[in-house]
Amino acid sequence: MNIPQQDGQDASSSDAQSRQDVPQRREQVPQHRMDASTMPIACEARNEFEAQCVQSVLEDAGIQSVIDPSGVAVFGFPLRAGSTVVPVRVLPEDLSRAKQMISEARWVGKSVDWDDVDVGEMPPDVIRMLSRARADRVIGRVMMAVAWIAIATVLVSIAIGLVRSIAGR
Repeated sequence: MNIPQQDGQDASSSDAQSRQDVPQRREQVPQHRMDASTMPIACEARNEFEAQCVQSVLEDAGIQSVIDPSGVAVFGFPLRAGSTVVPVRVLPEDLSRAKQMISEARWVGKSVDWDDVDVGEMPPDVIRMLSRARADRVIGRVMMAVAWIAIATVLVSIAIGLVRSIAGR
């Protein structure tokens, strides 16, 4: 099916023209990839959660960022030697704007008076969860006290046994 073209061009010359445009569009896209480790650090977060928050702030500002793997084990112990900071990296051309956005977000976060913020009523399931957590803490403390008493009793029994065996010789 022939579609009429403007300026008297036919469909075949239009196809040839569009094929010539494709290489030009490809030339506009950078051909190299940047290594994340060479990107400048916009922020050194104290932990991965803080790094993700910073990344969210940057994303809201239209700045792409990369978080280095933290190397934190399941129990929270750092696996990599040296510092435990988590770098948030951005493209070099976005560095100054990223630092400005992070600074503004920190200022806004510090300026909130959380005593005046009304977060609403607590849902019943949260209340149950908190009361269970309190009960679990009490039970845990009681069990810890019983364990220490048991350990102390065993140590005293051993000491008494040693004293009797030394005195009986």
